Amino acid sequence: MASTSTAAAPSQTTPIRKPRSLPSSPKSSPPKSPPRDARDPVKRRSLQGTPIRHLADLANLALIVKRLSTRSGGELVVACDSGPELQSHECVKDAQDTACADMEVIQTEHFICSKAVDLSILLRASRTSLLERVRMIGGNTLMNERWSCKVRGPKSGIYRVHVEYAACPARSFKANDPGRPVALGNAKGIPGLMTVIERL
Repeated sequence: MASTSTAAAPSQTTPIRKPRSLPSSPKSSPPKSPPRDARDPVKRRSLQGTPIRHLADLANLALIVKRLSTRSGGELVVACDSGPELQSHECVKDAQDTACADMEVIQTEHFICSKAVDLSILLRASRTSLLERVRMIGGNTLMNERWSCKVRGPKSGIYRVHVEYAACPARSFKANDPGRPVALGNAKGIPGLMTVIERL
């Protein structure tokens, strides 16, 4: 039996066509702005054409600014301090076993008072708070004390008082802390019956 063989037909390759590139259009440049002289002049706003509602907003804004400016407490009416030199009570300074630390602790407070300002009471309160802090670090009295006070007001009978009391921690087994500020004669307040509204 004779075998028949068939020859494979040669494969035909299809040529690949490259896509045509579209002609690039020239870039359009943005329009140039006219010179400064050719522009319309800038119109300045005036209050004549402002609506009444906008005028009311301006008035409210001015009122808010005025209220914020008055929160500082008003004008400075009293400024005093203990003096140019540091001071210590005689009972503490003369004690032979008194040991003073080479550091200063500062107590800063703000008081809001009504109708009057008694600086002797406010200074005593600040010194008591300072002594409590000193006792937390091992001291039991104060030396090299100084203080300063500023009183602003009045605003509707309200005074704002800034008190700064500073001293060096000390320790003594023989002398007891006197419990009063130094140089109280320099304290100048506002006479009257004081009411402390807030302590900051």
